Amino acid sequence: MVLYIIGLGLGDETDITVRGLNAIKSCDKVFLENYTSILGIDHKKLSEYYGREVILADRECVESGAEVIYSQAKEKNIAFLVVGDPFCATTHSDLILRAQEIGARVEVIHNASVMGAAGACGLQLYHYGQTVSIPFFTEEWRPDSFYDKIAFNRKGGLHTLCLLDIKVKEPDFEAMARGRTVYLPPRFMTVNESIEQLLEIEDRRQEKIYSRQTMCVGMARLGQSTQCIVAGTMEELLTVDFGPPLHCLAIAGEIPHYFVHYMKWNKKWDEWVSPDRILDTSEASRELQRQSFLDAAAVKKTGAKKRLAVTGVVQSTGNGKKRKTANPFDNVKPEATSELENFVGSIDMQIPIPVALKKILVDDWKYITQKDCWIDLPKKVTVASIVKDFLSQEDLSEKQAAERESTQEVIKGLHSYFDKAAGLLLIYRFERQQHDALVAAHPNMPLSEIYGGEHLLRLFVRLPVLLSDVSGSLSQQESQAILNTMVSFLKFIQKRKQHYLQPAYVAAADYPLPTPEVEEKTSATEEDEVDIKQDSESAKKDDENVAKETEEKDETKGDATNESSEKVEEQPEEPKDEKINAKKAKEKEATTDENAAINKE
Repeated sequence: MVLYIIGLGLGDETDITVRGLNAIKSCDKVFLENYTSILGIDHKKLSEYYGREVILADRECVESGAEVIYSQAKEKNIAFLVVGDPFCATTHSDLILRAQEIGARVEVIHNASVMGAAGACGLQLYHYGQTVSIPFFTEEWRPDSFYDKIAFNRKGGLHTLCLLDIKVKEPDFEAMARGRTVYLPPRFMTVNESIEQLLEIEDRRQEKIYSRQTMCVGMARLGQSTQCIVAGTMEELLTVDFGPPLHCLAIAGEIPHYFVHYMKWNKKWDEWVSPDRILDTSEASRELQRQSFLDAAAVKKTGAKKRLAVTGVVQSTGNGKKRKTANPFDNVKPEATSELENFVGSIDMQIPIPVALKKILVDDWKYITQKDCWIDLPKKVTVASIVKDFLSQEDLSEKQAAERESTQEVIKGLHSYFDKAAGLLLIYRFERQQHDALVAAHPNMPLSEIYGGEHLLRLFVRLPVLLSDVSGSLSQQESQAILNTMVSFLKFIQKRKQHYLQPAYVAAADYPLPTPEVEEKTSATEEDEVDIKQDSESAKKDDENVAKETEEKDETKGDATNESSEKVEEQPEEPKDEKINAKKAKEKEATTDENAAINKE
């Protein structure tokens, strides 16, 4: 039995190789990977052409449920179809390795991919450098790691192939937090959007790796009959309509035209140069040559005495001292720092949750809403302990004092917000019965000492919505400082997810609900017993005073007064069971308050 990983090429159902088609016809099940790339046709056409039902495998199936696919290959022939070539995505390589680990036989059938088809734009493949992927920007997440790879390529005169992001069947985590299964509409990045993001990064980093005048080639639907290829500057391509997906972009490196030898230099410095580095023979060009010679001589004299200054958060004042970075919380009043709302104000921010934690959120949602389970509570590792661990970590204590205080205030505010929001907004309706029973059994215990990391993650999903209507405002610097704290906290949780996020799910029908009586018997401490004893002695004295005053004011009821006094005197001086006597003392104290109105706590 074999697991076939089959490339489909770039066009339509007819692009498959003869070998690939024969393999499909021999298979019992056929899956089509449907999230790293897409074909320009409906998958039903594949089923008709191949004579086999084609099952769509979305992101969740490939990343979380891939075992269902490759485990069957030990008993059946299974085909896993991918757009382009199987080895153009690391996801497919991972699937192959996992299948081989369980002893399944794997056979890869190659096909054309965007990596080769990009040569159709005229830029030769041997002159390409590292390939990069450009993801969609969000309000709070604007990555630029691919910028460094583009810089590396361009410094070496190499072209850069940019693969553009696609979003297919992405879950709406805010809707899931409310108990609804909702997927976002498909999104496909265009050449225009990718250039806008590239220019934004260049404006931010100012390293002059490329500009609006940099030559690029925009490509759409490579390998299909409607293929579109347009060359021009970045600025020119911004206005071009490339049509339906999929799109990609090639950033041109140096295009050599002239072979140059530098007089009196070793021939190893000979090179091919582009036309923009070649000047016409003119007086202006010769003047530029002379000036360049003088500039080079001046630089040589200074040697290594001058160095470029490195810009950072802490700047030098010129006298050897460091200038303290402005604290974004200097304008926040101390009495207003107990609640998270007072920090965040009307900031419209989305908190980026790491993918690993998003998966935990989705799994948690499935257990609660679809499998009718509850988390075993109270958690051993609670929200309160997670907050304590974060605030006491060594990395945090090494920061500047002002920054440390700001971080602590934000996290403490988040902690306080959790205690208030957990019971109202952070539990699914399926968990309401469990929550009410826990609150009744632990009436004096904060919710942050009952719930754990799973419910804390739910707060991060809902937090932007909860704070959207809060009045107040902060500067961009202050807003960024708060967002950075939230991101650091999430990264801290992610690194320790094996400790903080290992919930034990129990079927709701089998869950032993706690009762208030159990809590009453087991929660009293030695200090509580001492306080109860003192209240009992105070109640005895109050009863004696009531008896005496009653005897003086109403002599006609002397017998009743004496009888009441005798009852007071009959109480033992040393109670055998402090808990029982304490309860009786409190009951008598309440009666005394109603009748005599003289006993006040």
